[in-house]
Amino acid sequence: MDLSFELRPGYLRAVARRRETVEETRDAHRRLVEEMERLRIGRVMACLYESRAIFKVESYNLSAVFDRLAAIPGFRLALVSDSAESFGSHQYIQLLALQRGLQVRAFREEPAAEAWLLDG
Repeated sequence: MDLSFELRPGYLRAVARRRETVEETRDAHRRLVEEMERLRIGRVMACLYESRAIFKVESYNLSAVFDRLAAIPGFRLALVSDSAESFGSHQYIQLLALQRGLQVRAFREEPAAEAWLLDG
């Protein structure tokens, strides 16, 4: 898995490429939250490219990730994917996040995700 971070005006852009396993997913989440806390930034565009969709979200402890993200002031997360399968997984994550009162949205394209992140 390749994981990179880029600080952009108003948000952090995180890109994961070739993420295949639950362990890689856990590692990516840990590193993302650490980067958000280090930069003191609450808005994130998380892009998943050329990666396997994972639908068993509790296998990578999503509840604990949500708890950490909820503690970050101004938290807002845009999930961007390049495949129908990953987009479906992101829509499921969006639903779970919304049930917990978190601002999370799934997108197929970065421009729409960026517009939502910077709105309001």
